[in-house]
Amino acid sequence: MSGHIEKLDPQSVALIPYPYSRRHNVLFSHVEEGVAKVLRVEPVSLPIVTELRRRIGKPLDFSDVSKTEFEEIIRVAYDKGDSQATRIAEDLEEDVDLDQLAEEVQETTDLLEQDDDAPIKKFINVLLGQAIREKASDIHFEVFETSSVVRFRIDGVLKDVATPRRELHSAIISRLKIMADLDIAEKRKPQDGRFSVRLGDHPVDVRVSSLPTRHGERVVLRILDKQASLMDLSILMKGEVLERMRELISLPNGVVLVTGPTGSGKTTTLYAALREIDRARLNVMTIEDPVEYDLEGVGQMQVNAKIDLTFADGLRSILRQDPDVVLVGEIRDGETAEIAIQASLTGHLVLSTLHTNTAIGAVTRLRDMGVEEFLLASTVRGVLAQRLVRTLCPQCREQVPADRGVQQLFEKEGGDGIETVWQPRACKACNYTGYSGRSAIYELILIDRDLERMIHENASEQKMLKHIRKHTQGLEANGLALVRRGETSVDEVLRVTRDVTEASQVFEKA
Repeated sequence: MSGHIEKLDPQSVALIPYPYSRRHNVLFSHVEEGVAKVLRVEPVSLPIVTELRRRIGKPLDFSDVSKTEFEEIIRVAYDKGDSQATRIAEDLEEDVDLDQLAEEVQETTDLLEQDDDAPIKKFINVLLGQAIREKASDIHFEVFETSSVVRFRIDGVLKDVATPRRELHSAIISRLKIMADLDIAEKRKPQDGRFSVRLGDHPVDVRVSSLPTRHGERVVLRILDKQASLMDLSILMKGEVLERMRELISLPNGVVLVTGPTGSGKTTTLYAALREIDRARLNVMTIEDPVEYDLEGVGQMQVNAKIDLTFADGLRSILRQDPDVVLVGEIRDGETAEIAIQASLTGHLVLSTLHTNTAIGAVTRLRDMGVEEFLLASTVRGVLAQRLVRTLCPQCREQVPADRGVQQLFEKEGGDGIETVWQPRACKACNYTGYSGRSAIYELILIDRDLERMIHENASEQKMLKHIRKHTQGLEANGLALVRRGETSVDEVLRVTRDVTEASQVFEKA
């Protein structure tokens, strides 16, 4: 396949429109010794051959490729290029026709098919395509008194990608609101919506959130990549953590919690856990806000504030559907916590999330919500805390001697000393960030008999943490293990575990 991609000639590719190539599974690759080289998935009919000859004007030579190969080749062949968004932003005219802007939008748009000359529409389509290729999780359309900016969040960090003129900001926002079926006339209150797009054969859902500010509306697009985010548990975690997590989700009842801040990958982990469960034999149901990805064989329900459908109400209804496993998107209040605990007591396995800095902090949070200690001790089976760290770009990372501070950090965690560490540099492959992709670090606590007794006796978080550290590594130690393997940097581990480290230091001084 790489050989076909290397031979692609942009001028040749451009002679056949993308919609025609996709519809008939043919692609004009290049010219070799006066003969047009055309890739195909299967033999083509005579009318298609005639049309290709008319468009190309040369003798044809067909090469067969698989459907999978063709999908990758056509995606690369019709790629728009990374800098196009910036160029279009610079060329946008101020006198945008808002009536033309409000043209009907298809339910699912293929971005590679969009050759619309309307500058605003083209600008947004290119931005979406670029964001998907660069694996951005969010696109921010921000406005200030004299300027506007578009930024991508990639690997948890924002970067500027375009600066359209301030006067065009409202037109861009109007187009986005039309795509998400929002009220373009309502600019005084926040709105939420969604739409779907494709990049070739790559389906993507986009969640849209608008917010009125002093200088105009800001919009954030959350990109929900249907292909990238449905991962297997074995890809996300390894070794003992993977074994213990599989043990937890195979239990017939109890509560299993995943903790961490927003954007730490909690939903991805829980979806991966559900994919491990035998959905043909068990009734698996979820209540989420919102449903981010469709899971085969899972009954998924979404909370809806407009009709007063809360997590608690949804969970009550789900429990009348004879479920075996229930995923609650988040335990936000005492009512939801109480129902989840009661569900586990009546023979259900409940998976959910909490916003706490540490794994053991989940116990404290549930106490604060009013759950009694004896119920916590008898139902909570395990808590997984997690963070996402950026992984070093393999093309440009460099190895340097570890300074004394880094050596002390490794010694404090009880491991062997370290002489050298890897640190980021910058190159074209990683967009000059020094990092490419992210990995998760975990702290998984199993509620053993001793910890169960401590919870029942209302022991302090400090006392429970001391017991846990006898046999379980914390987030920082797991992050430093990635540093030792050259997968991330010390600075990156400290950046995402700072809140945990500060909490531990408070406990040590207490």
